[in-house]
Amino acid sequence: MAIKIEILDETTVDTSVAFYYPIPPGKMLPGAVNPDKVAAGVALPPEELEELKLGAIYEVLVTYTTTGLDVAARQSKFVSEWAMLQGSVQGLYEDEFAGVGSYYDGQWSKV
Repeated sequence: MAIKIEILDETTVDTSVAFYYPIPPGKMLPGAVNPDKVAAGVALPPEELEELKLGAIYEVLVTYTTTGLDVAARQSKFVSEWAMLQGSVQGLYEDEFAGVGSYYDGQWSKV
């Protein structure tokens, strides 16, 4: 995985970014597989887009207020934020996909 951050949109007030994180093979969840998944940005090369569809890359979208920050300060902020979120990304991933495939037939079960 090469791309970690992509700037999606900027205004004079805020900046929207996509953060990309690798998910270790033993931690991937079947519910994260989506052959129709489309990245929020356009920078992912085909092999990384395929990994995103397979749930091997997790995409986190965030918008930050960046008023008064020059380009270098914004970029530094995004690198710091990417690193800070890295520790909690597995939990975010599991929260989003752990319930996919569950069903209720009088009690909750897992497919």
